[in-house]
Amino acid sequence: MYKLTGVSVGINESQNQQINFSIYPNPAQDIIHATIQVTKGGPANIEIMDASGRIVQRVQTSLQAGTNNINIPIHDLASGVYLIKVSNDKGMRYSQTIRKNN
Repeated sequence: MYKLTGVSVGINESQNQQINFSIYPNPAQDIIHATIQVTKGGPANIEIMDASGRIVQRVQTSLQAGTNNINIPIHDLASGVYLIKVSNDKGMRYSQTIRKNN
């Protein structure tokens, strides 16, 4: 029988990232408001994709630890359904669909 002591197994807590994300209003007309709450700051990418998967808008931002409010203008987009993806180099990934109305 073997006994292991002092061994950590699992994800390195320094790389663990918690996120809360919301987009409003949905449906939207001119601007969407993204609220992103993270435990660790750093650069992030927000991509808006149309129904065919084509990236129609990209926003690069720097998130601070805590709550971040980002306004994204969408008045140039045609009416339809879009996918919003938020990601960073630390493995954070989030996506949500929105509807754009004119």
